[in-house]
Amino acid sequence: MGLDYDGTLVEICNRPEDAKLSRERRTTLRDLLTDERFLMVFISGRRIDELLRMLRLPPCWAVGDHGAVIRQPDGAEHLLVSGTKLHVLDRLRTMLKEVCSLDGGLWVEAKAASVAMHYRGVPPGPARAAIARAREIYQKNFRKTLVIMPMKKVVEFIVAGVTKGRALQRVHRMTGGRMPVVYFGDDATDFSAIEYAERHGRAVFVGRENKTAASCLLPNPKSVHQLLSSLIK
Repeated sequence: MGLDYDGTLVEICNRPEDAKLSRERRTTLRDLLTDERFLMVFISGRRIDELLRMLRLPPCWAVGDHGAVIRQPDGAEHLLVSGTKLHVLDRLRTMLKEVCSLDGGLWVEAKAASVAMHYRGVPPGPARAAIARAREIYQKNFRKTLVIMPMKKVVEFIVAGVTKGRALQRVHRMTGGRMPVVYFGDDATDFSAIEYAERHGRAVFVGRENKTAASCLLPNPKSVHQLLSSLIK
């Protein structure tokens, strides 16, 4: 069972550090981790250490940086991107920091295989100008090596080939590949994992309108928790 974090297990917050699991939701996840019917894997765009810090769960399978890093329950870690590609991110991060001078609310986040420009809370005018400038930089310098991914109040530039779907496939194979897959996700970075899950089981899109390959729809993280709670014996 693959679970995205932001927008799926918890509601989207203006500040990422505020998107915390409630005690009730964390208890449900703890119970499912000990249920032999399920093998849980948490998949997020967040850095792997940050994801595990937000989850505060016993050792488990976790995927961070949109699929770039897999950490096993025993702590073993797999980086699914070559080091040569990461130098490109340093150049882009420097350029995006200049873009952030358009408004003090803009900020850049560096991850293992991506760079994100956040504009949540920024007025529409400066936000549009920043996005346009970031896209211009991307088209001129990075379109052959990075993939641009517009999300909820974030524009993220990810190393080509890094996806949640590939990471989900990798974990599925590492754990035997025989179990059916269920995946829950809510935005564009989840589409590849949703497609993989539909080929090997079922996927659930979390949101008001499903425009993905997912065969199931839930409106919000609260409904995700309700469904997960119903699975506990």
